[in-house]
Formats: sequence, C-alpha cells, structure tokens
Amino acid sequence: IGEIKIFPMFHPSYLLRNEATYLGSPKDLTWKDIITLKKAIDEL
Repeated sequence: IGEIKIFPMFHPSYLLRNEATYLGSPKDLTWKDIITLKKAIDEL
C-alpha cells in the first residue's frame, strides 16, 4: 500500500494571535514548513 506522509503545522488562528516574526517564532517556523512542503510536492 502507498506511503502516507503527515506534516503537522500550526493552526491559522494561533498564527494570527502570535504576531512575532523573529527567528524561531511560530510564523518563522510555519514559513520554513511551507518551503519544505513545496519542495516535497515538487518532488512528486
């Protein structure tokens, strides 16, 4: 059976409540997650 990949991310409302953008902040980590996710999709 095929492999299912799971990629947890912060909930959008959490990101809206936490406006910090410093290195390691939730928004910074989410942006890095999106870049990683895009790379994974491009490899399909």
